[in-house]
Amino acid sequence: MEKDFSIEKYTQIGDFGIIILVSVEKIFPLTLTCDLWLVTVVSGVNDQLTDTPDALDALKRSLCSVQQVADQGAVKILPEPGSPDVYLDFNKRLGENLDWKNKIAETMLLYPDFVSAEDEQSLMKELEPYLSRLHYETSHWDDAIHHYRETERSKWNKNNEGIINRVRRLAFPPNVSPLKLVHVLDLAKNGVIKPHVDSVRFCGTTIAGISLLSSSIMRLRLEEDKEVYCDVLLPRFSLYVMKDYARFKYTHEIMSETESSFKGELVPRDRRVSIICRNEPASGDASTNDIFEEIRLL
Repeated sequence: MEKDFSIEKYTQIGDFGIIILVSVEKIFPLTLTCDLWLVTVVSGVNDQLTDTPDALDALKRSLCSVQQVADQGAVKILPEPGSPDVYLDFNKRLGENLDWKNKIAETMLLYPDFVSAEDEQSLMKELEPYLSRLHYETSHWDDAIHHYRETERSKWNKNNEGIINRVRRLAFPPNVSPLKLVHVLDLAKNGVIKPHVDSVRFCGTTIAGISLLSSSIMRLRLEEDKEVYCDVLLPRFSLYVMKDYARFKYTHEIMSETESSFKGELVPRDRRVSIICRNEPASGDASTNDIFEEIRLL
């Protein structure tokens, strides 16, 4: 196998000398979303890996096989999340607690431009025929959501299945099982989602959502004290991953059109469709309909 290429980034997988390689050379034209290369190195070289040029050259010389890998959940290269300074805005009480701020920054992640305009078009082309047959509900039975319609899907066309798999690979470790059903929530321009925590009976540690058609503001409120909160900017095309501390200790809500501002600047709200992946709870299967039946309100 030809080895004359540069190493831009690698990720160690366990202790078995397996590296995932990203190269920008023409000989191996790769992208983070499509082509991955599984690279096997000589046993023992893993212990010496660093990001120095010499170490990367040593790694290149140690390659014993290079194989193109298809879209598989076990193989992943993680894109970097955006800077918390850009997408998080803490109110004074929360901002004064450095420990709380750091925990939110570690467990509320935002990936801007996770999908493209073409991806959005592909997803909506598949979803719109069904959503358009539903009426917007003026309110949920427990008053948690207003002016919305929703569905859940387990099957997607080939292109959209690839997008969903990218979300799952990024949000959930290999030993975590995502729910088979993906929740699709269509919020009208005048819609709102009130503060809630998804029930632990029906949802695990992580919630990951793609924002389509419109940007919006999510507010995280400390469940024990609603005056402690943080605003999260969710740009159109972005993916948020909320897990652990942020997922369990804080309620989350989507601000109304009139309250949609971030750091003093208006963030125009329109119809918003979110595609939400969750992982399974500790035991048992779940339906996203059940999740919303167990919403806890402030």
